Amino acid sequence: MIFELVFSIHLITGFFQEYHPPGTINPIRNMGIIANNYINGEFKYNLIPLIPFTEILQFKHTRLCYLIKLMRLRLCFELLSDKNFLRGLRRLNNSKMKNLVEREQAEQDTGVITDWSSIDNSTLKTRIILYKLF
Repeated sequence: MIFELVFSIHLITGFFQEYHPPGTINPIRNMGIIANNYINGEFKYNLIPLIPFTEILQFKHTRLCYLIKLMRLRLCFELLSDKNFLRGLRRLNNSKMKNLVEREQAEQDTGVITDWSSIDNSTLKTRIILYKLF
């Protein structure tokens, strides 16, 4: 039941996730275009495994309907891929570095000296390197 809930949430969030069309740099953020792209693309692959075929259909080998849920394996491998993990890590580090830079700029504008003792030097260097790389 929990897996069904997780995949249901993923099905719904697909209508709100921006995407990058091939050959463009800027993401599409128009909700109508996003929904149309999702319905014409991945929606059917996310919807079909959610349909309770074993409850709807009753025949001798009804349990074979569970094989339809194997379609989720592709989604699981996609969500758990290294590329997506690193992309999420990059977003997290970029937002943290952006907040750090903004805080530093605000403190410089007010003339407040930053307390660098609270930030480990190696952590700061790592964040700066990651920020420059990505």
